[in-house]
Amino acid sequence: MVKGGKNMLKVIGITLICGTLFTLLGTLLAMALQKENKKLTSSLLAFSSGSMLSIVFIDLLNELLELSETIQAGLYIGIVLVLVVFVLILVLHQSIDRCSHHGECHVDEEHQICHDRVHAQQFVDSIEEGKHFIQAGFILLIAMCIHNFPEGISLGVTFSLKEISGYTFAILIGIHNIIVGLSIAMPFIQAKMKKRNIFFISFLSSVPMLVGSILGYYFGNLSAVALLIVVSISIAAILYVVFKELLPQAYSLSKSPYLSLILILGILVGVVLLAL
Repeated sequence: MVKGGKNMLKVIGITLICGTLFTLLGTLLAMALQKENKKLTSSLLAFSSGSMLSIVFIDLLNELLELSETIQAGLYIGIVLVLVVFVLILVLHQSIDRCSHHGECHVDEEHQICHDRVHAQQFVDSIEEGKHFIQAGFILLIAMCIHNFPEGISLGVTFSLKEISGYTFAILIGIHNIIVGLSIAMPFIQAKMKKRNIFFISFLSSVPMLVGSILGYYFGNLSAVALLIVVSISIAAILYVVFKELLPQAYSLSKSPYLSLILILGILVGVVLLAL
């Protein structure tokens, strides 16, 4: 059965803080700085990646193994679901990326990547007309909305499994969303859009996370089968975000030899927090 309404309100409140509030904080920082601190951004991305991996390999995969004991062939079903969902997210993201940036994007020759934040920066660097900046901003907004929904599901599921893990994951998502808010705001700032409109757009990007966290928390408490499905989706979503977005962006923004150390530090901090 679904847990009490008080816990659901707690999940909503946590999501509003780590999703909406931290995204708006990133937007505020973008307005204050007018440009990104690449080394700091890179370090935060690497740390968040490591900590999110600790969530996957300590909590979610452990939950998957426990569920496999009550569901026939549960482990194999879960593994297949993780792979299928990962590929679906990858294909969907790439399809939207190609359509959105047709004629506008080029692959970074040095790093062989073509991510949303890079696209936004390419617009900032190479296009002077305000309408192109606005177009870039809305493209990034759509991409982040798609990104935030499964992330919200992951938060809801993690919180339903273990509260301390949910709080830990919320902190990590909050750190990441500061960067998301900063990234979304940049092209709109360059287009000289009104600040209140930029804040509203940043707020819209966090709404899918709220919806996702509610669904993740709800369906994570229905049955073992439903939990298996949602946990598998959560694992795939986190792995996609880490390996296809956060880490590639971290290494593209900074050539620091210490990024791997920061990644490991993130993993260890996540382990300690989960062990509390």
